[in-house]
Amino acid sequence: MHASIFLQADDIYKLMEVPFAISGDHKTDSEIEAFIGTNSKGRQGRYYKLAAEKFGLVKNSNNSSELTDTGKKFIGLKDNK
Repeated sequence: MHASIFLQADDIYKLMEVPFAISGDHKTDSEIEAFIGTNSKGRQGRYYKLAAEKFGLVKNSNNSSELTDTGKKFIGLKDNK
């Protein structure tokens, strides 16, 4: 069993911020981490990006993160708090 199936992102609200980070051109692990408000030299950004990939919101293409169609729909949802 590969370790990547055990997601280390434990805050669903931070996970939901990852597509917004990527849509705002924050694509590296460190940039995503700064956007979601963690500070671990990129490690947490990597964890949350991987979780967003597993949820189908983002994908890695040529070592760059981008939104999936589902991710695009997600960031377009009406904000009902």
